Amino acid sequence: MSGATLTKGGSRRKGRGRASAAPLRPTPPAPHFVEHRTADGRRVFLHREVVADLVALERHQHPRETAGLLFGRLFTDGTHPCVLVRHLIWPEPGEVLGTVSTVTITAEGSTRMLRRALERHPCADPVGWAHTHPTFNAYFSATDRAEQAVW
Repeated sequence: MSGATLTKGGSRRKGRGRASAAPLRPTPPAPHFVEHRTADGRRVFLHREVVADLVALERHQHPRETAGLLFGRLFTDGTHPCVLVRHLIWPEPGEVLGTVSTVTITAEGSTRMLRRALERHPCADPVGWAHTHPTFNAYFSATDRAEQAVW
């Protein structure tokens, strides 16, 4: 990852990280994971519990949008880059600012969610974020695509 990288305590520092190749791993079993392929061949494997957690989070915050951070692992299947998404970290009060049509994860909220994830899932890496669309259909906006590219 270049740009911002996490340091001890969850703060971010500027600079370049040393790139390393993603490990070669088999893809996860279909009954437990939902697969999404991007137009350029990347593969995302989303655990069904993460989907259920996101649905529960949406119901809990309805009608406001909300968001959480996703954790898992990057790997390659030998041909394509892949990401396995295994955990969703819910926000606590004040970590996310949501309305019926927008959501923002605060800087402090991101740091606190990263810390909770490290405590709960020490071998998982941050791989992205997810947010709800409680009043309209889900789609990837230009903002969503730009933000997710950072991860």
